[in-house]
Amino acid sequence: MRVFKTNQNRLTSHYDTYATLQDLLYFKGVVGPKGRRGERSISLFREIPLDRTCEDAQIPAEYCLCSGLSQADLAPGLAKYLGTVLRDKVMSILSKQNENCATLKLSSVERVLEEKTKGEETKSRSRNFRVSIVTVPGKAQFEARLSFDVSTNKAQVVGEVARTNMYRGQADCMDTANLRRYCYCKNLLETSAKT
Repeated sequence: MRVFKTNQNRLTSHYDTYATLQDLLYFKGVVGPKGRRGERSISLFREIPLDRTCEDAQIPAEYCLCSGLSQADLAPGLAKYLGTVLRDKVMSILSKQNENCATLKLSSVERVLEEKTKGEETKSRSRNFRVSIVTVPGKAQFEARLSFDVSTNKAQVVGEVARTNMYRGQADCMDTANLRRYCYCKNLLETSAKT
């Protein structure tokens, strides 16, 4: 019970739950040694390090809830640049399907949130943002985590690009299931032009 009370406000993941179930399966009635920061999975029967980070637990940055998000105070040009980088990433994902999918254009940058980690140094080389955009045609809403290098003024998408709205009927021409969320079929452009 002492170890469970100690671990109640520490960073844990499903990997730790799995390690705990393994301990239950092969239960020996003893508490293991204290967990180390670099371990991906630590049984909850062992003490989880207080300073464990998402990186230590191998939790992808886009799913890490350790950082706080707040509305980013950016120049309009930088917000648009971040939106363009995200749109370009979507188009690069579709690059081999350009005969089926229309070219998406950035319609608007809906939201830019900045990630702030507790104890983060103010002179960090990079800033991390969660960016949400809308593209046309199709009014697709995309969201992703972007890292902005302060020294080079360059941004890049980190992790997966998520589609946050429905796309039923917009990607029926796409055979590859995991690419449907990014595609707006060219034949829909021809249909809308005729009407």
